[in-house]
Amino acid sequence: MLKKAKTIYYHSEFSSEKIQVLKNILSESQIKNIPKDDSSLLRFASFLPAGTIVAQSLDVGEDKILCLPVLSSNISLPVKQGEYIWYFFDDTKVDEIVVKTRPLIMIRHYWLSRIHGTLVSEDLNYTYKERDATVLNKPIPEDSPLAVNVNLPNFEDQKFMEFNLKEAQKSITTKKLYEEGVTKKSFVPKATPRYFSKTDDLTLQGSYNTLINFSRTNDESSHNKSPEGSISIIAGRLALQDFKFENSQEKPMPTVLFRNITNTGKEEQFVIDDKNYKIIDNALEKEELLKRPDFYLNFNPKTFENKESLTSFDKDASTLLINESLEVDNKKYYNVDLIEDFHNSYENFFDGLVIEYPYEVQTLNQKGKFTSVPTILAKTNNIRLIARKKLETKEKVELPEGSIRLIKESNNILNYSHINMESDGYVDISGSVIKIGNFLNEYIRFLPESFEYAEYSTQKQLDSLSKKLSTTGFKEEIVDSMRGLGSGVVIGYDEKYSESLVLGQTLKGLLEEILATNIEFVEELKKISTALKTHTHNNSAAVMTGPAAGPLLVLSPAGVPVPAPPGTPVGMVTVPSLVPTDPSAYATYESSGSANLEKKYTNINDRLINILSKFAKTT
Repeated sequence: MLKKAKTIYYHSEFSSEKIQVLKNILSESQIKNIPKDDSSLLRFASFLPAGTIVAQSLDVGEDKILCLPVLSSNISLPVKQGEYIWYFFDDTKVDEIVVKTRPLIMIRHYWLSRIHGTLVSEDLNYTYKERDATVLNKPIPEDSPLAVNVNLPNFEDQKFMEFNLKEAQKSITTKKLYEEGVTKKSFVPKATPRYFSKTDDLTLQGSYNTLINFSRTNDESSHNKSPEGSISIIAGRLALQDFKFENSQEKPMPTVLFRNITNTGKEEQFVIDDKNYKIIDNALEKEELLKRPDFYLNFNPKTFENKESLTSFDKDASTLLINESLEVDNKKYYNVDLIEDFHNSYENFFDGLVIEYPYEVQTLNQKGKFTSVPTILAKTNNIRLIARKKLETKEKVELPEGSIRLIKESNNILNYSHINMESDGYVDISGSVIKIGNFLNEYIRFLPESFEYAEYSTQKQLDSLSKKLSTTGFKEEIVDSMRGLGSGVVIGYDEKYSESLVLGQTLKGLLEEILATNIEFVEELKKISTALKTHTHNNSAAVMTGPAAGPLLVLSPAGVPVPAPPGTPVGMVTVPSLVPTDPSAYATYESSGSANLEKKYTNINDRLINILSKFAKTT
């Protein structure tokens, strides 16, 4: 038959100090069938396992008892000093003469679990069963003086659970045990919401808001339209209820009640808000879950909606969801619209431009595709995957360095992809298309403050911007302002040495234009050179040479008259004009050709900025 007891001490550490503490408690307890002398009792205490409890029995025929856990060490249930437990006595007959010198065999009490309380007392962090006695058959009349009071949870009522105990046997008060446990950090007060299991769930809940729930998926969301296995692992269920979320609606006004706080005597404003679970400081000024606020604050239960058993992918701090079959790509789990919005935006923005969206985003509920498949979903703020470095023991047994591999299998090599971080530091990223960064985000960063949709901090505003740009497209002046300044993708970035990447097709076009202009210039020079080589002047004059005309002159190779050498015959010579006429090809180039070429080079120089990336930098 199960009996009740109150936990006085829970043994969990095996340090010399803690074993000595347990030995002292046993010595003072006068528990039967344990060694009496100090040295034997100390040795006895050193063999007691984790989970051993010293408790005050509430049975009139027993006093202090020593209990071992009834469950093996494969499962350990939490219990704190001051909480009530179920225990039983093993009455199997033994030969006491044989075992009397073997004290461990003489331990006959085993504890099963903490006693479950009602909604006003059951608490995952600390349950005080006595509080159930504070609930009466009928509520306090509204005209009663007590009706205006707030009854803060406390640990004072003990006359109901322990009424069978004799005055001399009364245990240490729960209040003292609670305060001592908090002071010694045996446990930490925390407001922990309770998860109320369904009839087919297997649920494990911890004292500090942790949950493992073995459950099932909704019939309609599974592949076979039947219940499928689902495991939820949650740390901090609903713990983000105090944080604001981008997609949350305007916070409703809380219900405000004016009550007199009984333990202070001061009239204060007590606020009940829309949180999923309520946190309060109890009468000992320690944080606690406010269980049944309608009872403690004495108001109509209809004004209080209990939401503490909910799970929420927005408000649960960290969640790992393991499913046999689940349609995970929907708004219940994350914002799937954002992926498709970016996809649609790219299709519209880049229509007619050099850049084209390189792949098709897999949208929801595609015909011929399974949407409910085996799935693991992890959601939290920070996710770290760490492959351990090489370890070496004194015996030189080596544990090699680890690696990380993310593999997406496929029967079609074009659909296969992976990201591998190998043990030698080699990183390999492979896929049919590898897309990094998002041009829409970078474009938004360059919007002027006066732009109609410059405020894009919320998802709703971002959706509006996306729809706006899908209609109007990019503004060219904004895109141009991004050249050389974009940082949507950064490779090996260093502020001092990093430069923008260049756009291959734009650079190719400019280089082709430069080469064409250079060829044009070479052709012009070729025309001028040919014209000069074949050009002759017709502007000449006849000159008489001989004694009658003065000293005999002839033309030097440079065309300048010089005295003729002796024996030169007298006659007429042709003297070229001293003002030559330019070839027509040269004259044409000088008048307009050079200006045209200079204009082309200037134009190319002005457009060189176009080769700078609007999106990426590298060192």
